[in-house]
Amino acid sequence: GVGGGGMNAVNRMIDAGLAGVDFIVINTDEQVVHLSKAETKIVIGQKTTRGMGAGGNPDIGLKAAREDRDRISQSLNGADMVFVTAGMGGGTGTGAAPIVAEIAKSMGILTVGVVTMPFIVEGATRNRNAKLGLDSIRQQVDTLITIKNDHIFRIIERNTPVNVAFKLIDDILLNAVRGISDLINTAGLINVDFADVKSVMNQSGEALMGAGEGFGENRVMDAVNQAINNVLLDELSMEGATGVLVNICGGDDMGIMEWKDVSELVTEKADETSNTIIGLTIDPKLKDRIRVTVIATGFKKKAAKPMINRRSMPSIETPRFVLPSNEEPTSRISTQISTRIPKVEKVRHDLESESEIQLKTILKTEEESYTNRERYPNRSVAQKQDWQKVSTDRKFESDFSYSEKAVNDFEVDEAMLQRPADKQSIVVPFRREYVEEPDYDSLETPAYLRRRSQSS
Repeated sequence: GVGGGGMNAVNRMIDAGLAGVDFIVINTDEQVVHLSKAETKIVIGQKTTRGMGAGGNPDIGLKAAREDRDRISQSLNGADMVFVTAGMGGGTGTGAAPIVAEIAKSMGILTVGVVTMPFIVEGATRNRNAKLGLDSIRQQVDTLITIKNDHIFRIIERNTPVNVAFKLIDDILLNAVRGISDLINTAGLINVDFADVKSVMNQSGEALMGAGEGFGENRVMDAVNQAINNVLLDELSMEGATGVLVNICGGDDMGIMEWKDVSELVTEKADETSNTIIGLTIDPKLKDRIRVTVIATGFKKKAAKPMINRRSMPSIETPRFVLPSNEEPTSRISTQISTRIPKVEKVRHDLESESEIQLKTILKTEEESYTNRERYPNRSVAQKQDWQKVSTDRKFESDFSYSEKAVNDFEVDEAMLQRPADKQSIVVPFRREYVEEPDYDSLETPAYLRRRSQSS
């Protein structure tokens, strides 16, 4: 255990009576080190810190570890496998843990890093240091297990005591170390030795490590689900794992079909060509219980969800349709939001039937001239032509769809959205800059008007 967080995890394993493991704690704070229950205690960086701690500075923790590199190396002599545990974000754990891992790996020892990431509320500086420390230790270990403290809020109640919450985090490491030590140190019906463990974990990168216990009738499913779906671990998926190590431990009452079910449930999520090793141990103390430990390596990390910065998006209301209560729009408006808001006018297009939509009068009072009204008393002809000019850009159709250009950058007030109670209406935002004055001299009298005048 390196630093305060690592030391707490070691104390938890000692209290749980974990056997077959030697415990070492390393810290820069002399007073804190002596509170540990581990047999081997190392105070590093006496010249750098004078036993006063790293003060939350990872650089000081790194210098302290380098200062006592030889002492750390001597404490690791004879080890086959080393778990380097630390809490990222502080001074000693963040700075010294990568150095300890580097020393262990350089000695040919299978090195596994198990680190915790701080809570978001602990501040930007601590979280930034934690990410830098995580990147550093990742390069120095064979296998890395990352536990995110913030994930604890997914499984605890609001009134959960602090010590209970941190115990759940420490149990991840406890179960991982106990699962591997049981595989190596306990003779099982299906035996797994250290060479098997090393073949799965050597140079494997990110790892998923979990343990679960099941009781009673559904103990198989409960144990497997706890082991492979640990919410405290980093965003990892077991699917496609290329290395899987499973230890199944049960009492004398465990049946052969239960062993088969556990094996199938775990391995079906891994890659078809994965290196899968399954051990089986009988412990008479586990009456009516099954304990499953899973170590999976060589799998893909889950894709991060895209983040949307809502603060950068302008709050502009999208144009809306006002339709009769018994009608639904046949298509939606597609818009491109912009921060420029041009002035808009209101044009009302009254709809009576689809067949008459092209013959209805379009009112545009601000653009009409006295000459226009004199020359075209009906004024539907001129206004219809005027509307057709605009519609080449707006692409207004009978299914109420717009082009993106037509609806871009509109600001709609509430008055425009009021529908007359006695008419079926649609309110259409209208942009002034799209309107061009029609050439009235070039207009021809429509055929239906010529026929009407001839008949009269």
